[in-house]
Amino acid sequence: MTPKLTVNFGLRYEIYFPESVNGKGNGALLDLNTGYLNVAETGSVASNMNYDRLKNTYNPRIGVAYQAAPTTVIRAGYGRSFDIGVFGSIFGHAATQNLPILSSQQVTATGGITSSAFNLAQGPPAPTPIAVPANGLLGSPGYSVNSRARPNPLRLPTLDAWNLSVQQSLTPTLSLTIAYVGNKGTHTLGDTSANTTNPNETAIFLPAQYSITGQALHYDPNGGDCYPAGANCAPNGGSGHKLVQNNATSNSTFLQRYYAGKLPACADPAYISAANAAKALAGLPAGACGWTNGITYYGNDFDSHFNALQVSLAKQFTKGLSLNANYAWQRAVSYQANFSTWDKRAAKGRDSALRQQQIIIYGLYELPFGRNKPFLGNANGVVNQIVGGWQISPVLNYSSGLPFSLSYGSCNASTPTSAPCLVNGQPGRFHSHVTGFPGSNLSYFDAQPLGGAFTATALDQVGTIGRNSVFGPHFFNTDLSVQKNFPVREIATLQFRMDAFNVFNHINWGTPSGNIENPGTINQGPGVDGSTNPRQLQFSVRVQF
Repeated sequence: MTPKLTVNFGLRYEIYFPESVNGKGNGALLDLNTGYLNVAETGSVASNMNYDRLKNTYNPRIGVAYQAAPTTVIRAGYGRSFDIGVFGSIFGHAATQNLPILSSQQVTATGGITSSAFNLAQGPPAPTPIAVPANGLLGSPGYSVNSRARPNPLRLPTLDAWNLSVQQSLTPTLSLTIAYVGNKGTHTLGDTSANTTNPNETAIFLPAQYSITGQALHYDPNGGDCYPAGANCAPNGGSGHKLVQNNATSNSTFLQRYYAGKLPACADPAYISAANAAKALAGLPAGACGWTNGITYYGNDFDSHFNALQVSLAKQFTKGLSLNANYAWQRAVSYQANFSTWDKRAAKGRDSALRQQQIIIYGLYELPFGRNKPFLGNANGVVNQIVGGWQISPVLNYSSGLPFSLSYGSCNASTPTSAPCLVNGQPGRFHSHVTGFPGSNLSYFDAQPLGGAFTATALDQVGTIGRNSVFGPHFFNTDLSVQKNFPVREIATLQFRMDAFNVFNHINWGTPSGNIENPGTINQGPGVDGSTNPRQLQFSVRVQF
């Protein structure tokens, strides 16, 4: 644009077509809007199971560099990228994991403990074929199987990333860069690579449209699990179904979205006949689905946020030395899969894989000994072969701990198992210290009885401390390589190298368990973080022509 200003701009348009299967009936996907499994190449269902592609797949890019002074450069950039998501969310095995393609068969011996279900010469009996309606729409029998679903049209994970940096040259070979780096993921994976959700998971508060009574329900461990009123129920619950006062229930099935919820497929006479034969709709309102199994939904329906301040000091290779030192203060927010279909705020928290502060230093140093070096520069050939050509390359990583959540043992007294188990309290009141030895009561914090700094939650409430609100032990690791080059006349170089991984043999403690009522037992067996090992030495020889 000008002698000091450079601007780059680009725009890419991508096309992702829905996958197609290679034959009639060789694929099926659940449509959560209808409750039908769309069986490929049957009736009005196409080979791509009637899925449509996402059309607004524009990828803009823009970059700006401005030389504010002879030794100062300002850079900024923004870009958008698409991804195909986890295996199964756009392409992959999901379409082949539903009826009628995949089914399970159980054959049981009926002649006592010495009989057999079948002999190997004859093989097992043929499984019962799955009857697919002529229109290709098979009502998903969620009362007996788990079905898999995707959004329609396809949903592509999207990443918007941006940065702003200032680079200052301190000397001709030394520069300092300060940068802000951020990004937002839309329709991405959940925390720790969670790739699916379960739309039929248990709620704390179930809206009336999904309820077997037509009224909103809520969880209560002392609630009944029998329905309708007047049914013959055992004192501790039985085969009947009855809800107690205040629309409370302890039965997690009654709090599922598609147990009493209705979808068009569930009003299909063929579905009702099959479901009644399986006793799935007994006592349920007309048109209710009766689904008790989970749904594997490849929705790519999470978001993520990342922001970081990054400082880098770079020393270019001169006088035998190069060095790069980096510091990052960073924060990432993501969502856990469990309970996210009901309350994303409760599932929100720090990303489990990101350390909030991190220092990484690496470099290369050629020792100043040997011919043409500051020391022993006039050494003879034998001495030069011994003292010259040595190089040292360290890599140091010092980082803060990974985040984890504080829980307590009796969460089910307040919330169902699908909900996050968190205490009430403030993160600032949590104090940690590593005590004990590996294999002998190693812990990260002292047990704290509920009622002090931390308390149990009230009925139907998720703890206020928040997910991943405290941090585990810090991380320290140093790798070091030492190499020696031996020139062999003019045609080859012989290199001897020794690599030391975790050279100081430092133990990095794993993330502790979060039950506040017990000592914070540190995971990873004897207390060693699975990302590092005890010191390891590797020796190698290389001949380069």
